[in-house]
Amino acid sequence: MQKEQFEQFFENIITLESVLLTKPNTYGFSMIYNSNNSKRDYLMIWDSENDKIMAKNAGIDFFKIDYFTRQQAP
Repeated sequence: MQKEQFEQFFENIITLESVLLTKPNTYGFSMIYNSNNSKRDYLMIWDSENDKIMAKNAGIDFFKIDYFTRQQAP
């Protein structure tokens, strides 16, 4: 995300190193969730099925991105 300069668009970014329980557990989402905000204010960007399942379990929107996981042509 730093390389592509996406960080500027997000208030909080949770990574694997930040959490005790990994996806699809919603622990990572609970670290940033503020009940004063609607869950509609959150977006899960996913590249694996566990990401998608976590977003569904947390009740938040999700968007699939495969830019980083696409195989490059030889």
